[in-house]
Amino acid sequence: MNLKSVSLKKFNKKTLLLIFFITCASVLKLVNLGYSDYQGDETKAFYITKGQNFSQFLLSQRKAPGQFILTMFLKPISGNYTSEFITRLPFAIFSIISCYVFFLIVKKLINQKVAFYSLIFFATNGLFVALSRIVQYQSLVIFLMFLVIYQLLLLSENGNIKHLYIAGILWGLSFLTHSDSIYFFPICFFLLIEWVRKNNLNLISTIRKTILPIFLGISIMSVFYLPYLLNLPAGALNYWKARVEGTHQPNVVNSSRYTFEIYQPIYVSHLYILAFLAGLVLLLISRKEISWERKLGIVSWFLFPYVFMEYAVEVPGTHIYTYLIPVIVVMGYFFNYISDFIYKRFKKLLPLFYLGIFLMFSFLFLQSYAIFVSHEREYPWQEESFLLWKFPILNPTFKLTLFGFPYGRNWEDISKFITTDGKSVYYATNEKPSLPRYYLPSNYVNDTEMAGYYIFINDPLSMTKYVINKRCASWADTNDPVKVFYEGDKVLSKIYLIPEDF
Repeated sequence: MNLKSVSLKKFNKKTLLLIFFITCASVLKLVNLGYSDYQGDETKAFYITKGQNFSQFLLSQRKAPGQFILTMFLKPISGNYTSEFITRLPFAIFSIISCYVFFLIVKKLINQKVAFYSLIFFATNGLFVALSRIVQYQSLVIFLMFLVIYQLLLLSENGNIKHLYIAGILWGLSFLTHSDSIYFFPICFFLLIEWVRKNNLNLISTIRKTILPIFLGISIMSVFYLPYLLNLPAGALNYWKARVEGTHQPNVVNSSRYTFEIYQPIYVSHLYILAFLAGLVLLLISRKEISWERKLGIVSWFLFPYVFMEYAVEVPGTHIYTYLIPVIVVMGYFFNYISDFIYKRFKKLLPLFYLGIFLMFSFLFLQSYAIFVSHEREYPWQEESFLLWKFPILNPTFKLTLFGFPYGRNWEDISKFITTDGKSVYYATNEKPSLPRYYLPSNYVNDTEMAGYYIFINDPLSMTKYVINKRCASWADTNDPVKVFYEGDKVLSKIYLIPEDF
């Protein structure tokens, strides 16, 4: 009876701790989810056909169909995407579930303690929080590929071939969401090697057991990619070439570390680098717990996307998330090693170590909350204080890849005012073209020389805080706006009406 009580007590503590971390992750991903106007690529993920049928639309996009199929079902539920919260909600939910699946993966891959330490970083990481708060494919890719890895861990554990078939199906579906799925290949490959070794399979047996699951995954992918490659959309190759060569924005510096520090600016990059490098050394020299296949799998899971992103691609942008996941796993291994070391050598200091871990988690959580959830001050567009620090002002020297940050400029009401006022169908703005192109009716034309309406956005996504066009600037400098939108006493945007003959 006593043994059962002790076991139940331990179970409850661990379960409560897991629930606590998942709840904190849910707060970061769900609270104020509908506050921001759609940002950049979000509107490009909508199922807006413009007279095309289903297949024509999917084949005309630059990306795989997964996110478009999901938003197609969301279209009537969200009121034709008028509810930012409802449209984003499934992506946030996928991200929350991914936190739990990630815990299960690391628990099976290494052990439960490493899983808890890794979850601290995965749940609070600013880039993953940001990507979970927008209508984009990343949350779905991560979720599906985590399920693939989990199935392969089960395959290695119990040898049941059904897990390989399930993994093949899930990987095919993941590729139908985005080609980023390829960066999870190393860990999957080495888990398959482990399964082959454990079951003493020769080459012929391995081929016989894997050929059908692999064929199944490829067949699922081919449903889209075969006709897509045969009918490659105009401009797709130029877009990919520009991303690889960096030619679409030649006068800026691309830095993945700077991108990471935009999403977690206060000390976090230092923590990640030191903990990862130390953890990597400890992982490689460890002689227990982890098979050589799993060690090589984790290391190559990091190296494959890292080398490609940092040396082959000029503009990796937020795709660095693909190698941050194994970085976080290795960091979890480092902190687990430290806790084990203290337990063995300085057991009395263990409560102090756990207090430090709690304070670290609190710091990471509160930082992400201040950046992505709170919108009293909207970093990175505005200066924002955090505890004893201030988040740094963005450096325009670097390529700024910004998603998921609080951005509420009342574009719905801007659109209502302009269409109701109805004095011109021409407009100009200091904001990125994708926003007015989505929020304004399709017959409205962005033309600075013909613009009747000039829409000036305070702290825009474009980071263009001034009226650049001479005609529009000349009118705005000497005339009052016809409409100003506020949030409290804060000016969000101004609309000027410029005469046709000006």
